[in-house]
Amino acid sequence: MPSCEFLQPSHSPDTKPGSVKNRQPKAEKKKSKDRFAELSTHVPGVVLKVEPGTDLKLARKTIEELLNLARTYFDLDRQKKQVISEQETPDETIKGLAAAHEGLRGIQSADDNFVLTVFPKEKTDWDQDLLEKSLGGSFSAVAHPDVTISVSVPTGLQTRRKGLMTTELVQRVIRQALIDTGLEEEDVDKIIKTEVNLRVDSKKLDEMVAAKKVILAEGARTTKITWTINADYLDKDLPIKES
Repeated sequence: MPSCEFLQPSHSPDTKPGSVKNRQPKAEKKKSKDRFAELSTHVPGVVLKVEPGTDLKLARKTIEELLNLARTYFDLDRQKKQVISEQETPDETIKGLAAAHEGLRGIQSADDNFVLTVFPKEKTDWDQDLLEKSLGGSFSAVAHPDVTISVSVPTGLQTRRKGLMTTELVQRVIRQALIDTGLEEEDVDKIIKTEVNLRVDSKKLDEMVAAKKVILAEGARTTKITWTINADYLDKDLPIKES
Protein backbone atom coordinates (compact mmCIF):
# COMPACT_ATOMS: atom_id res chain seq x y z
CA MET A 1 0.00 0.00 0.00
CA PRO A 2 1.68 3.24 -1.11
CA SER A 3 1.76 6.02 1.47
CA CYS A 4 3.08 9.57 1.52
CA GLU A 5 4.73 11.48 4.33
CA PHE A 6 5.13 15.26 4.22
CA LEU A 7 8.01 16.77 6.16
CA GLN A 8 8.20 20.49 6.96
CA PRO A 9 11.73 21.35 8.15
CA SER A 10 11.61 23.44 11.29
CA HIS A 11 14.07 26.20 12.06
CA SER A 12 14.30 27.07 15.74
CA PRO A 13 15.50 30.59 16.53
CA ASP A 14 18.81 30.96 18.29
CA THR A 15 18.36 30.86 22.03
CA LYS A 16 20.48 32.89 24.39
CA PRO A 17 22.07 31.10 27.34
CA GLY A 18 20.25 31.73 30.61
CA SER A 19 21.93 33.55 33.46
CA VAL A 20 21.52 34.07 37.19
CA LYS A 21 21.84 37.59 38.59
CA ASN A 22 24.56 37.13 41.16
CA ARG A 23 27.93 38.76 41.49
CA GLN A 24 30.95 36.64 40.74
CA PRO A 25 34.31 37.35 39.13
CA LYS A 26 34.28 37.50 35.35
CA ALA A 27 34.88 34.00 34.03
CA GLU A 28 38.00 33.40 32.01
CA LYS A 29 37.41 31.47 28.82
CA LYS A 30 39.93 28.89 27.73
CA LYS A 31 40.22 26.91 24.57
CA SER A 32 39.49 23.22 24.97
CA LYS A 33 40.58 20.28 22.86
CA ASP A 34 36.95 19.61 21.97
CA ARG A 35 34.45 21.96 20.37
CA PHE A 36 33.38 23.45 23.73
CA ALA A 37 35.08 26.30 25.53
CA GLU A 38 36.02 26.23 29.23
CA LEU A 39 34.61 28.73 31.71
CA SER A 40 36.34 29.11 35.08
CA THR A 41 34.32 29.02 38.32
CA HIS A 42 34.68 29.86 42.04
CA VAL A 43 35.23 26.15 42.76
CA PRO A 44 38.96 25.25 42.63
CA GLY A 45 39.82 22.95 39.73
CA VAL A 46 36.30 23.08 38.29
CA VAL A 47 35.42 24.62 34.92
CA LEU A 48 32.17 24.65 32.99
CA LYS A 49 31.99 23.38 29.42
CA VAL A 50 30.14 25.95 27.30
CA GLU A 51 29.51 26.90 23.71
CA PRO A 52 32.25 29.24 22.44
CA GLY A 53 31.35 32.86 23.11
CA THR A 54 28.95 32.04 25.96
CA ASP A 55 29.00 34.48 28.91
CA LEU A 56 27.29 32.35 31.55
CA LYS A 57 26.97 33.28 35.23
CA LEU A 58 25.86 30.52 37.61
CA ALA A 59 25.45 30.72 41.38
CA ARG A 60 28.06 28.77 43.36
CA LYS A 61 25.25 26.62 44.78
CA THR A 62 24.15 25.65 41.26
CA ILE A 63 27.70 24.82 40.22
CA GLU A 64 28.22 22.63 43.32
CA GLU A 65 24.91 20.86 42.70
CA LEU A 66 25.94 20.12 39.10
CA LEU A 67 29.36 18.95 40.30
CA ASN A 68 27.88 16.49 42.83
CA LEU A 69 25.44 15.11 40.26
CA ALA A 70 28.24 14.76 37.70
CA ARG A 71 30.41 12.88 40.23
CA THR A 72 27.58 10.43 40.91
CA TYR A 73 26.88 9.97 37.20
CA PHE A 74 30.57 9.44 36.41
CA ASP A 75 30.93 6.79 39.13
CA LEU A 76 27.81 4.95 38.00
CA ASP A 77 28.87 5.16 34.36
CA ARG A 78 32.26 3.59 35.17
CA GLN A 79 30.53 0.81 37.11
CA LYS A 80 28.09 0.20 34.26
CA LYS A 81 30.87 -0.04 31.67
CA GLN A 82 32.79 -2.43 33.93
CA VAL A 83 29.71 -4.64 34.38
CA ILE A 84 29.04 -4.62 30.63
CA SER A 85 32.64 -5.65 29.97
CA GLU A 86 32.48 -8.48 32.54
CA GLN A 87 29.12 -9.63 31.14
CA GLU A 88 30.38 -10.11 27.59
CA THR A 89 31.91 -13.58 28.08
CA PRO A 90 28.96 -15.22 29.93
CA ASP A 91 26.57 -13.50 27.51
CA GLU A 92 28.25 -15.04 24.47
CA THR A 93 28.65 -18.43 26.15
CA ILE A 94 25.00 -18.64 27.27
CA LYS A 95 23.79 -17.73 23.78
CA GLY A 96 26.16 -20.28 22.28
CA LEU A 97 24.84 -23.03 24.57
CA ALA A 98 21.24 -22.18 23.67
CA ALA A 99 22.04 -22.19 19.95
CA ALA A 100 23.86 -25.52 20.24
CA HIS A 101 21.08 -27.26 22.20
CA GLU A 102 17.78 -27.06 20.35
CA GLY A 103 14.89 -26.06 22.57
CA LEU A 104 17.02 -24.81 25.48
CA ARG A 105 15.53 -21.54 26.68
CA GLY A 106 17.15 -20.76 30.02
CA ILE A 107 17.60 -21.75 33.65
CA GLN A 108 16.37 -20.78 37.09
CA SER A 109 17.61 -21.35 40.63
CA ALA A 110 15.46 -21.17 43.77
CA ASP A 111 18.55 -21.04 46.02
CA ASP A 112 20.00 -18.10 44.08
CA ASN A 113 16.56 -16.53 43.53
CA PHE A 114 16.91 -15.84 39.83
CA VAL A 115 15.43 -16.90 36.52
CA LEU A 116 17.30 -16.43 33.25
CA THR A 117 15.73 -16.93 29.83
CA VAL A 118 17.43 -16.94 26.46
CA PHE A 119 15.51 -16.98 23.19
CA PRO A 120 16.11 -16.40 19.47
CA LYS A 121 14.77 -13.56 17.34
CA GLU A 122 14.59 -14.10 13.62
CA LYS A 123 14.92 -11.37 11.00
CA THR A 124 14.41 -12.04 7.31
CA ASP A 125 15.66 -9.79 4.52
CA TRP A 126 14.32 -10.14 1.00
CA ASP A 127 15.98 -9.36 -2.31
CA GLN A 128 13.06 -8.12 -4.39
CA ASP A 129 14.74 -8.62 -7.76
CA LEU A 130 15.72 -12.22 -6.99
CA LEU A 131 12.29 -12.92 -5.49
CA GLU A 132 10.53 -11.61 -8.59
CA LYS A 133 12.87 -13.69 -10.75
CA SER A 134 12.11 -16.79 -8.67
CA LEU A 135 8.33 -16.38 -8.50
CA GLY A 136 7.54 -14.90 -11.88
CA GLY A 137 3.78 -14.39 -12.16
CA SER A 138 3.28 -15.68 -8.62
CA PHE A 139 5.18 -12.73 -7.11
CA SER A 140 2.06 -10.66 -6.41
CA ALA A 141 0.44 -13.62 -4.62
CA VAL A 142 3.00 -13.61 -1.81
CA ALA A 143 4.85 -10.28 -1.94
CA HIS A 144 3.39 -6.85 -1.31
CA PRO A 145 5.74 -3.87 -1.67
CA ASP A 146 4.86 -0.95 0.60
CA VAL A 147 6.13 2.27 -0.94
CA THR A 148 6.71 5.30 1.29
CA ILE A 149 7.53 8.64 -0.29
CA SER A 150 8.86 11.41 1.95
CA VAL A 151 8.67 14.93 0.55
CA SER A 152 10.67 17.64 2.29
CA VAL A 153 9.32 21.14 1.73
CA PRO A 154 12.15 23.68 2.19
CA THR A 155 10.96 27.08 3.36
CA GLY A 156 10.89 29.63 0.54
CA LEU A 157 11.57 27.22 -2.34
CA GLN A 158 10.20 28.92 -5.46
CA THR A 159 8.39 27.12 -8.27
CA ARG A 160 8.01 28.51 -11.78
CA ARG A 161 4.23 28.13 -11.89
CA LYS A 162 2.80 27.86 -8.39
CA GLY A 163 4.75 30.38 -6.36
CA LEU A 164 6.33 29.34 -3.09
CA MET A 165 6.38 25.60 -2.39
CA THR A 166 4.27 24.72 0.67
CA THR A 167 3.06 21.52 2.28
CA GLU A 168 -0.47 22.34 1.13
CA LEU A 169 0.68 22.68 -2.46
CA VAL A 170 2.44 19.32 -2.37
CA GLN A 171 -0.68 17.68 -0.95
CA ARG A 172 -2.76 19.04 -3.84
CA VAL A 173 -0.46 17.93 -6.61
CA ILE A 174 1.17 14.76 -5.20
CA ARG A 175 -1.00 12.54 -7.40
CA GLN A 176 0.67 14.10 -10.37
CA ALA A 177 4.36 14.25 -11.06
CA LEU A 178 6.09 16.87 -8.93
CA ILE A 179 7.67 18.14 -12.09
CA ASP A 180 4.26 19.61 -12.99
CA THR A 181 4.74 22.20 -10.25
CA GLY A 182 7.57 23.71 -12.25
CA LEU A 183 10.48 22.43 -10.21
CA GLU A 184 13.59 21.42 -12.05
CA GLU A 185 14.18 17.67 -12.11
CA GLU A 186 17.33 18.03 -10.00
CA ASP A 187 15.30 19.82 -7.31
CA VAL A 188 12.69 17.04 -7.33
CA ASP A 189 15.42 14.47 -6.81
CA LYS A 190 16.66 16.42 -3.78
CA ILE A 191 13.34 16.57 -1.94
CA ILE A 192 11.89 13.12 -2.66
CA LYS A 193 12.95 10.03 -0.78
CA THR A 194 11.34 6.71 -1.69
CA GLU A 195 11.49 3.60 0.46
CA VAL A 196 10.15 0.18 -0.47
CA ASN A 197 9.36 -2.23 2.35
CA LEU A 198 8.55 -5.66 1.00
CA ARG A 199 5.95 -7.67 2.92
CA VAL A 200 6.15 -11.35 2.05
CA ASP A 201 3.69 -14.09 3.00
CA SER A 202 6.42 -16.47 4.19
CA LYS A 203 3.98 -19.29 4.98
CA LYS A 204 2.47 -19.23 1.50
CA LEU A 205 5.90 -18.95 -0.10
CA ASP A 206 7.20 -21.95 1.87
CA GLU A 207 4.17 -23.96 0.74
CA MET A 208 4.89 -23.07 -2.89
CA VAL A 209 8.55 -24.02 -2.52
CA ALA A 210 7.65 -27.30 -0.77
CA ALA A 211 5.19 -28.14 -3.55
CA LYS A 212 7.95 -27.39 -6.07
CA LYS A 213 5.81 -24.75 -7.74
CA VAL A 214 8.73 -22.33 -7.57
CA ILE A 215 12.45 -22.51 -6.98
CA LEU A 216 13.76 -19.75 -4.77
CA ALA A 217 16.93 -18.18 -6.15
CA GLU A 218 19.93 -18.18 -3.85
CA GLY A 219 20.04 -14.89 -1.94
CA ALA A 220 16.35 -14.09 -2.41
CA ARG A 221 15.78 -14.74 1.29
CA THR A 222 18.36 -14.07 3.99
CA THR A 223 17.48 -15.00 7.56
CA LYS A 224 19.46 -13.84 10.56
CA ILE A 225 18.92 -15.14 14.09
CA THR A 226 19.94 -13.11 17.13
CA TRP A 227 19.65 -14.29 20.73
CA THR A 228 18.29 -12.27 23.63
CA ILE A 229 18.87 -12.89 27.34
CA ASN A 230 16.54 -11.75 30.13
CA ALA A 231 17.43 -12.13 33.81
CA ASP A 232 15.17 -11.37 36.77
CA TYR A 233 14.39 -12.32 40.35
CA LEU A 234 12.55 -15.61 40.72
CA ASP A 235 10.82 -14.13 43.78
CA LYS A 236 10.97 -10.33 43.87
CA ASP A 237 10.24 -10.31 47.61
CA LEU A 238 13.47 -12.13 48.37
CA PRO A 239 16.96 -10.65 47.97
CA ILE A 240 19.25 -12.21 45.42
CA LYS A 241 22.34 -13.93 46.75
CA GLU A 242 25.69 -12.27 46.15
CA SER A 243 28.13 -14.35 44.10
